[in-house]
Amino acid sequence: MFHKRLLTRRQTFKLSLGLATAVGIGAFGRNSVNRNSPAEELSEITNLTAQNINAAQIDENNITQTIYVNINAPNASDHNSASSTQPLKSLSAALERAKQYLNRGEGTKIILYPGVYREGELVIDGEQLAPQAKDAVLIIEGVNKEVVISGAEAWHPSSWKTIKRNGIVYYEKDWLYDFGNNDGAWGKYNPPDVIAHRSEMVFVNGQPLKQVLLEKYSYTTPNDYQGKGYYSYLGYEQPYNVLQPGTFGIAELEQNGNKIYFCPPEGTNFSQAEVEVSTKRFLLRFFHMENVVLRRLNFQHSANEIEIPGAAVMFGPWYGENKFRGNNILIENCNFSWNNGRGLSLLHQQNVTLRGNKFNYNGFMGVDAHTLLNTRWNNNETNFNNWRGHQGGMLQWAIAGAKIHNTWNGLFRNHRTIGNMTVGLWFDIGNRNITIDHLIALHNIRGLALEISPGPFIVRNSLLADDQEVNFLVENAHNIVLSNSIICAVNGGDSVQFTSASSRTYTDSLGQILGQNQGQEIPINLGSTRFQNNLIVANQKEQALIVQKTGNPQLYQQFLQQEYRGKDNSYWAPLRKTFGIDFQRTNMTNLSQWGNYTKETNYRWREPYFVDSENYDFRLRSDSPIKQLESNLPIQQINSDTIAEMKQYLAWVQNKSTTNSSENFFQKLRNFFNQDNNSNSVHQEEYAD
Repeated sequence: MFHKRLLTRRQTFKLSLGLATAVGIGAFGRNSVNRNSPAEELSEITNLTAQNINAAQIDENNITQTIYVNINAPNASDHNSASSTQPLKSLSAALERAKQYLNRGEGTKIILYPGVYREGELVIDGEQLAPQAKDAVLIIEGVNKEVVISGAEAWHPSSWKTIKRNGIVYYEKDWLYDFGNNDGAWGKYNPPDVIAHRSEMVFVNGQPLKQVLLEKYSYTTPNDYQGKGYYSYLGYEQPYNVLQPGTFGIAELEQNGNKIYFCPPEGTNFSQAEVEVSTKRFLLRFFHMENVVLRRLNFQHSANEIEIPGAAVMFGPWYGENKFRGNNILIENCNFSWNNGRGLSLLHQQNVTLRGNKFNYNGFMGVDAHTLLNTRWNNNETNFNNWRGHQGGMLQWAIAGAKIHNTWNGLFRNHRTIGNMTVGLWFDIGNRNITIDHLIALHNIRGLALEISPGPFIVRNSLLADDQEVNFLVENAHNIVLSNSIICAVNGGDSVQFTSASSRTYTDSLGQILGQNQGQEIPINLGSTRFQNNLIVANQKEQALIVQKTGNPQLYQQFLQQEYRGKDNSYWAPLRKTFGIDFQRTNMTNLSQWGNYTKETNYRWREPYFVDSENYDFRLRSDSPIKQLESNLPIQQINSDTIAEMKQYLAWVQNKSTTNSSENFFQKLRNFFNQDNNSNSVHQEEYAD
C-alpha cells in the first residue's frame, strides 16, 4: 500500500487523517462495541490498522555527503576535510558541517568511530536551515555499538584533593556549576523530597554513586496542580558527617565553598579509577527536523532535569503552537542510559520508528511521547527507570518507563518493560488505534496502564506479571481487546483493575491539529472491553483477579454488565471469591457468579501449574490441566541474565550487597515492595459454563 519513498508532509497528513478516521469510526467509533461482532472481526480490524502503520520511510541511498568523525585517530582535527583518512574530532563540528550540506539540500551521513564523545547541549533547528533542507536526509550513526555520547567529563584522580576525617577517605574538587533545585511542573504532585529535584551525577569506573544532600532544604508542596512549591534553606551538613562509600555531595552555594565531594565504593583503587562527573544538561535536540536517522549510538550521563525539556535527546521543541514539529524519524539500536531525567522525548512528531533501542537506568523516564502520529516501536526496552524519582518519593503521576500521550496509529511490538520504580508502559490521554503485541511487563509499580483514551487498544500475546500495585490497569478508557495473554500477580498486587471515575475529560490535541475538533474538553468513561483467550492468575490470598481500583461503583457495575465481554478465559487464584462487582472489594464473587453478572462465557477455573512463577518461569508443566492452550499463550521463562541485572539494580537502589547468596533474590524483591506474602495452595476447581 505504501511506496518505499519519502512522503511529502501533505501526503502524510492526508494518509494519517484517513487512517485515523477509519479506525475511529465504525465498530470502535462509538462508546460500545457492536455486540454481534465476533472476535474474528475485531482481530481483522486490528490487523488491518497495524499493517497500515508504516511510520518512518527514509531513503538512505539518497546520501551525497559523508562526514567521518574519529575522536581516537591520531590525526583527527575539526579542521580536517572530514574524510575517512582525515576525520573530524568532535560531533559538534560534524553537525556544523552537516548543516552546510543540508542547506544545499544534500543528504548527509555522519559516521562516528568508537570512542567517548564528551559533548552535549547540541541543537539543530530545521527552522534555522534553508527551505531545501527539509527534504534532505540526515543520518548520524556509529560504526559499531562502542560509540558513546556522554554528558559527563572525565576528571583525573590527580585533580582531586584527598581528605581523611572521621575514619573515611573522601575527595574534594571545585564545583563550577549551579544546577539548583527543580521540583517539576505538576504542582502538588511534584516529588516531595528535594533529592529528586537535583540533577548531579558521579560515576566511578562506570558505576553510579548515590547523591546525599549537603545543603539542606525544606520543600513546601503547592496545594494545586498549577502551583509552584517553594524552598527554605535549612543549613549545611559537613561532608565528613554524611558521606559513605559509594556516595557524593554538592556544595553549590558560595557560602559553602562551591565544592563537590565523593567517597568511592569500597575496594576502589582511586589512583587508577575513572571518575566521570555529569556537567551537560542535555545531549542533542532536533527541532522542526524531518528525515533523521540515529543508529548505534549510546546517549548517557546527561545531568538533565525532571521536566520534559530535560530529555537527553529530544525531537521537538516542547513549546510553541499546537502543530507538528518533526516528521520521518528513525531511531535504531541506540541506548539511552543513566541520564538523570529522561532518555528520549518525542514531541509533536509524525512517522516515527523506534527499533532495537534500550531506554534503561534513567533517573525518571526512559522515553515519553506527546502528540505522535503514526509510529512503530519494535524490540525496545524500558527497564530499571525512575531511580531518582524513587529516591524522592515520586513513583507515578507523570512518570513511567515509557509514557505515551495523544498518540494515534501506533504499533508496539516485542516491548520489554522490567523493574521500573514506576509504571512500566503507560498510555495516558487521547490515544487511538494502538496495538500492543508481545509485551513483557514485569516487576514494575504498575505493568500496563491505559488511561483517559478512546482507543481502540489491542493487547495480545503479552505477559504482565509481578507488578507491585497491579499488572493491568484501565482508567476511563474504552474500546479495548485483551487476548491470548498471561496476567500473573505472583507476589505483587492485583491482576486487573478498572477505574470508573465520573469526571474525567481530555483535550484531543492531535485531533485539533488534524481539524477534527476545536480543542474542547471531551468527557470519557470506561467503555467497551473484551477479554478473550487469556490466562489470569493470582498467587496470594490478598490478590484480586479483576476488581475496581476506585471511582463510581454504579459506573463500574454498568460497565461490567453492558460494556465488558469475556470469552474463553482461564482463571485461578488461592481463594474463590476474587472478582469484584462493587466498590473496590466490598462485594467479591466467585467465577460462576462473575460469569452470571457479566455474561462472560466459556470460562475455566484451573490452576495452570507454571514451572516456577516465583522465579519468573511461566512455562507450563507437563501435567498442567491447560497444557492444550500452550500454543495460544506467551509461555516463556524470563532470561536469567535479565534477572541477574534486575538483582544488581534493586540492590543498588536499596543500598544492599549483591554477594549475600543466603537470601533468596526474590525474597529481596518482595521486601523491597513491602510485600512478604506466603504462597497458598488449594485444590483446583472448575466451573462449567
